[in-house]
Amino acid sequence: MEHAVTKWEAKDTEKIKELFDLYLFPILNWSRGIKSKPFIAKEIDTYKGIAESSTYSYARRASRAMPYFQITEPFISGNDFFEMVEHYMYLLQDIKSEICNNPRFKEIKLVICGGKDVETPEEMDKVKFGSAGFGYTKNLFYCALLCYYDKFHNFDEMAVKKLFSWAFMLRVDMKTLGFDSVNKYAIGDENSRYTNTIGIFSKISFARMHHEISGLQIKVRRGPDSPSNRWIDLLYDTIKEINGYGGAE
Repeated sequence: MEHAVTKWEAKDTEKIKELFDLYLFPILNWSRGIKSKPFIAKEIDTYKGIAESSTYSYARRASRAMPYFQITEPFISGNDFFEMVEHYMYLLQDIKSEICNNPRFKEIKLVICGGKDVETPEEMDKVKFGSAGFGYTKNLFYCALLCYYDKFHNFDEMAVKKLFSWAFMLRVDMKTLGFDSVNKYAIGDENSRYTNTIGIFSKISFARMHHEISGLQIKVRRGPDSPSNRWIDLLYDTIKEINGYGGAE
């Protein structure tokens, strides 16, 4: 525990806050089919963990599962909390490195980087856009990919491209995009006017095989009243190309 605390204190506190606020907390909520909210200090109780002395069956199961973590599953309190945080910081870095360095995902990388062919994940993170909506969409994609990778630990090409298409079709759908729209989209709000109404996070949560995600039918089409500008048109063309010029209707 002493060693774990020392490692914790050496971490960038802003990076830890970002990990929970932008990734772990939203994924946990969306996987349960509920809207997320900003991660504040009192929400840390969500990650208290289970007492090692607990005799509950789910606690004993969690104890036997360590050090294998799942975002949606409980863990043993104490040292495992620190290990969990470090684990997901590395996992997040892994997925960004994969998008940055794998030539199979070059089109995705170019979208995320605004057409710039950057060389490192750090450079990729530094690319800024004037649109807050783009930032929300990019983060939604990273959340979906982290949720998928957390469960299946592979970068199946088709699964990654389906998750990208699903996330960025929201940007194609919306002229202006705020977090409320992301929240509805993430849980699969069937009463919305979005092209896709799939609750991706609950799909991943219940999936037994990764092919259940790579085999999803993601709709790639625009309605007659969809917003149009040069950037959105280029994004839509990229999504169509990734899905074989038109995708699944």
